[in-house]
Amino acid sequence: MLESLEEAADATAALQELDKAEPPVRLTQHITGRLTTLGSDASALVRAAAVLGDTSRERDLRRVAGLGRTAGSAALVQALRSGLLEERAPDRYGLAIPLAASALLADLPGPIRCSLHRRAADALTRSGEVPWVAVARHQRLGGREGKWLRAAEQAADDPNALADPGAAVDLLRSLLGRRDLPARAAGRLALGLTRNALLTLPSIGTVDVLGQILVLPQLPDEVRGEIRLERGLVISSQLSRSEGKTEIERALTELQSRPDLRVRALTALANPLSAVHELDANIHWWKRAQATAEASGDPTDLLAARAVRGTIAVACGERHSIPGLPANLPDPHGGLDPRRNEYLTRALSNAACCAVFNGDLQQAATLLRRSATPWAAATAPFITECDRGTKLLLRLERGQWSGLGGESRALLSGVGTRADARLVLLQLALAQGAWEDCVTLQPNPHDLPQVFSQFPYEVSAAGIHIRMAVARQKTADAEASAERIWHRLRAKGVWVWAAHAAPWAVSAWLLAAREDTARAAVAELASGLRTHHSRTAGAALLRCRALLAEHEEQHAQAQQLFERAALVHERSGAPYRRALDLEGAGRCGLTARMHAADDRGPVDDALRNLEEAIRVFESLGASWDALRARGTLRGLIPPGHSRAFAGEATDVRGRGRPPYGNSLSPREQEVAALAAGGMTNREIARALHLSPRTVEQHVYRIMRKTQAVSRRHLGTSPKNS
Repeated sequence: MLESLEEAADATAALQELDKAEPPVRLTQHITGRLTTLGSDASALVRAAAVLGDTSRERDLRRVAGLGRTAGSAALVQALRSGLLEERAPDRYGLAIPLAASALLADLPGPIRCSLHRRAADALTRSGEVPWVAVARHQRLGGREGKWLRAAEQAADDPNALADPGAAVDLLRSLLGRRDLPARAAGRLALGLTRNALLTLPSIGTVDVLGQILVLPQLPDEVRGEIRLERGLVISSQLSRSEGKTEIERALTELQSRPDLRVRALTALANPLSAVHELDANIHWWKRAQATAEASGDPTDLLAARAVRGTIAVACGERHSIPGLPANLPDPHGGLDPRRNEYLTRALSNAACCAVFNGDLQQAATLLRRSATPWAAATAPFITECDRGTKLLLRLERGQWSGLGGESRALLSGVGTRADARLVLLQLALAQGAWEDCVTLQPNPHDLPQVFSQFPYEVSAAGIHIRMAVARQKTADAEASAERIWHRLRAKGVWVWAAHAAPWAVSAWLLAAREDTARAAVAELASGLRTHHSRTAGAALLRCRALLAEHEEQHAQAQQLFERAALVHERSGAPYRRALDLEGAGRCGLTARMHAADDRGPVDDALRNLEEAIRVFESLGASWDALRARGTLRGLIPPGHSRAFAGEATDVRGRGRPPYGNSLSPREQEVAALAAGGMTNREIARALHLSPRTVEQHVYRIMRKTQAVSRRHLGTSPKNS
């Protein structure tokens, strides 16, 4: 089953097909064989559990099985002792093997199966709180057409009908196959389903079945517009697909008489995180939302328009005060209108995400705390999951890398966390030299807008791709990726987010000998940051200017610019970014000393910068960065300077060399770590300031010592010391 999913082009369709699959033959034989060992009453009770599904009360099991209290209790004890049923909670029982239900039902003759479904519908209807979606299913499978449609009508108005979204989708699918479809009931149930999916986690097939409902001719226009809007929001936010924005725009034309829903649609289109619309379009949609809210006079609509304007301000790093800034918004509260709570929680959540990318990490933490309310936990788990993903990014920026990779891998397929988890894993893989993992996780540059539908994620992923291409000396790839993301940045117009790609794009253009392009891009970035600013963007601009100065061999100036960038990151609490800038400062400082006329320039500051960078890289586990910085220190340290880090980095030869025997030397451990991560000999040579031939010899000795079967196993061999 898992293999068929992996090979399927459409996983949703494949899952639906698996749902219809027959139970395994050996399982059916096993279950029916076990059933024959029970008495007739216990067998009837087990079949009743198969019909009811999930967990059921003893009372309902007895009613479906047609047993009295005494006989039913005895039969239940026997079924539990057989292991076919299990107690899941007080007075809650179900089949011990979930697939056993389909095996048992497939073995029943049709008339008996229909009779059991009718009894199940009758038993559930007599319950205190009727689960109308389940009742409708049993009425349909029991062949009661009229009662099925009436139960569907009841389900459409039942606030608890969406406790199982998958069952609600199945009910809608069954209704869509009828010519006498009760359109209003289907519309009401569809609206409830979309609202539920928007705040929770959409089930498989939700979007598809809602699309089928939209084409029904008997659906009222107002209901159609609301379903289209909610469906577009689900596609855009939960499923991260760009066509959701098109659906929302289309819904606007169908909602002329609903200003509250028009404001909802317009504020969604104004969200600056979207990679679909440029900033000017976001501002345009916000102005329309503001005008619509002012015309309606509704306080919640006005709050929604004000909140999205504050999100735009945080995203862009606007310098002037905006009334809708998160600090000026009230906190969500359980006693308030749910619609108002949703607007506030989404605004705080989106602003927290923007604050992380802009380097205001303390503000991001505060916003995440304000967003984490009991209302959100109980009513809006999707927003809660989005915040969980933002916390991954926050931990990455703060240097809290311990356990971060494992947690991110666990959330890589989660709705609301997949983009954050992938971005974190990309950065960790690059920093740790696990380049094969990086290649696996990295989408094709052309696919970035689809994989990372929120724009700052796309920019950050592009920056990682460019940085890796530059490190591997893939000039054409680095140059093309830099051009592509710069075009996207120029179109979007949120220049603070350029911070996550600009320094690497400048490196790519300099590698390609396109100094004029690099200089023009830095000037464009500086212009874009005149009215908009963030800590990360300010430091990135300094780093870009430092790279230009270094390229022009103005090493002393470059050192100062790198040091200023490092200071910004130190104040922000971003240790990894600070270490990258300190590495640049140390490299330029030592190079400036080498080029000094008297060959006696000051080196202490440069050495301290490089040593601090190495210390931070190693404390984070950024092994590739640490080894690269050590290689720089080894290659540039002046003679006679026996610093601690330099001493550790030096590959001492000649008399006094330690006899490592079959254990790996420190240099061999460095080479093994990089080779295991997927780096080529030439790439390792550049990172460690060695010749490719020397690296080749190291790899040969390492594989001989460790008996590794391939380069990928070099870092995990038991003989590796």
